[in-house]
Amino acid sequence: VRTERDAFTPRDLDHARRPNVEVIVADCTNLPFGDKSADAVASANIVDIVHPHTPLREAARVIRTGGHLLFTDPFKIAAGIFSTTSRGPLEDAKRYLASMGLHPVEEHDFVPWIWHRFKRQVQIYFNYCGAFRKEQKEEGE
Repeated sequence: VRTERDAFTPRDLDHARRPNVEVIVADCTNLPFGDKSADAVASANIVDIVHPHTPLREAARVIRTGGHLLFTDPFKIAAGIFSTTSRGPLEDAKRYLASMGLHPVEEHDFVPWIWHRFKRQVQIYFNYCGAFRKEQKEEGE
């Protein structure tokens, strides 16, 4: 596992080791990859850490046509994060992803996401989980 310097504290990710797979932990606002160079990008709970436009735009930039974005976030607690329209934060996020060629292939809403904090405390989110496939944009888009 390679960890980009200054992005995160290195940690052992033995569970992620698979043949022909390289796991890289990096700054989600400035991914260290060229355009269309990744088959998949995974993102979890960025709404409560950074504004999600930049990380999602970075993910779309590095994902190849036919590649996937796997992401989960508690959009229900983040109203107005994408826009102030009446559609709601999740619909706005999906519209934003679609503008970059990412379309849902599987979705689940209100998935419990449990975050263990301190000794016996936990925090529970109810997240939206989605798998998006990058498709080729039509001419003129």
